[in-house]
Amino acid sequence: MIFVVEHGRIVESGTHHELLAREGAYAQLYLTQFREREEEATPA
Repeated sequence: MIFVVEHGRIVESGTHHELLAREGAYAQLYLTQFREREEEATPA
């Protein structure tokens, strides 16, 4: 179970797959990190 906390409040909770499907704060954070890793792995 993952809990997403913003400003001291739980705003989302669920499994990794559930949170990605909701396309909320967790999904945005995850996609941002994934995108950055893809860009680092891609040669310039």
